[in-house]
Amino acid sequence: MSQHNTDLNLFKVFVVIYQQRNLTRAAELLSVTQPAVSNALNRLRNSFDDKLFIRTHKGMVPTPFAESIIERVQEALQILNSSLISKETFDPSTSRRIFRISMNDLTEEKLLPRLIQELQKRAPGIELDCFHVKRANIESEMSKGMLDLALDATISVGSNQLNSQSHEGSRFVCMLSKNHSSIHGNSISLKEYLGLNHIVVSNRRRGLSYEDTVLKQLGLKRNIALRISHYLVAPLVVKHSDLALTIPESLAERQDNKILELPYEIKPLGWRLYWHKSTEDDSANKWIRGLVAELAIDL
Repeated sequence: MSQHNTDLNLFKVFVVIYQQRNLTRAAELLSVTQPAVSNALNRLRNSFDDKLFIRTHKGMVPTPFAESIIERVQEALQILNSSLISKETFDPSTSRRIFRISMNDLTEEKLLPRLIQELQKRAPGIELDCFHVKRANIESEMSKGMLDLALDATISVGSNQLNSQSHEGSRFVCMLSKNHSSIHGNSISLKEYLGLNHIVVSNRRRGLSYEDTVLKQLGLKRNIALRISHYLVAPLVVKHSDLALTIPESLAERQDNKILELPYEIKPLGWRLYWHKSTEDDSANKWIRGLVAELAIDL
């Protein structure tokens, strides 16, 4: 790179071109003319002594050098943006901010109704954008400014760029249909439990679930008849079958099925709230993560 400084705005142009692969769309998003974007790109090319993007029938394709620096540029812009925002006064009652939060279906079912209710009271102008980000991608999404908070299992995501807060989760219980053909009482023995066919809820295609890992440590194994990726549909399957479901009590108590104590000890699987270190002192991020932690105490 040449010795003269590169205008910070040029890096914003670089990121938008990288994301859009099109100069016209980049100009629209940046609210400038296409010649202005082309001029910015030429200045970047001179500064880096690299073409950065090659025009093809598929659009503006980044060069290997552009690919090698994109994450560092995005992270740097995110840190700078967070630093500037943290100096601003955040008033939730008048804010129009969008918060992007990663959570799974179980967390959405338990948390979102409460969270929306509180936001309507305290911060009616705030918008939520909720989706699920894989654990391995949380740090990258936050570093790029694409994610504000993430709720995940209390298992470490293995990052030194994230801060987190741990919370205790709901205990597990066994769910059966009220009309189950073989379990009629209000309790279930370990032999009966292991003799049933079970539903496993996991967003992974294979591998042991949390409860199967506990059983393995006890030298036990259960029969798996169905593996699905979401908790919300599982109770409906239970209601119309003889399959058993091991499920957090906080979700099970709302279902029209039989709830029994598990015949073996399994510790509650806690959850953790994650945010990027660059947003530690961001008043808006502090406010929303405080509200989430307050409302999600019994997930």
